[in-house]
Amino acid sequence: MLEIKSAQWRGGVWRDPGTGVCWLLVAGLAKGDHQDVDDFYVQIKRQDEQGKPERWLPSEADVRILKRETAAHLRTEWELGIQFELLNGLRAIHDGGTYLFDVDHILPGKGRIASVEISIVQERPVSGNADGEHFVPTDDIVVEFMPRS
Repeated sequence: MLEIKSAQWRGGVWRDPGTGVCWLLVAGLAKGDHQDVDDFYVQIKRQDEQGKPERWLPSEADVRILKRETAAHLRTEWELGIQFELLNGLRAIHDGGTYLFDVDHILPGKGRIASVEISIVQERPVSGNADGEHFVPTDDIVVEFMPRS
């Protein structure tokens, strides 16, 4: 276990050799010149003397929660990446044009799952028609999704 210090706070971090994940296993305050019953080091020593330091290791529930949090983070980053690419495309063609980008699988190395093409055509009439109607400038925006198998 690695010791982490911040002011009076202490933490014990363990790196899981199988996954490389660092777990904060125990935390507390260093106080009372390490004589206080609630002192971080006194608590660790007491657990070590009782032969129960394994109680600090991550439980099956902890591992399940980590998997869910990792999946949620991966999905959020993937979605934000697509939104960022879409924003870049709209900025590049806001005066008209076409922008094409690829959407990769959420898992790295799994390849492309789709291409997206955004087109903007500006409609800018010079004047009204013979009946005196006035035309309003518009932008036609087309978004085309081309999925891959």
